[in-house]
Amino acid sequence: RSVVYGDASGDGQINALDLLKVQKHILGSAQLNGSYKEAADPSKDGQVNALDLLKVQKQILGSGNIEQ
Repeated sequence: RSVVYGDASGDGQINALDLLKVQKHILGSAQLNGSYKEAADPSKDGQVNALDLLKVQKQILGSGNIEQ
């Protein structure tokens, strides 16, 4: 299965659901694993953090573009 960076929900789209999943992972209230965790790391630095949350948010708002 190929990974779409920013698509933490795995539904093929980057939207508010992905933003929520990344946020919950960072806060520790929900855990992402495997390809979902990889997709939640659009900065590709091996960590899911605020930078990734910002990248997903910018993609949704149209002010940024996540490189696949």
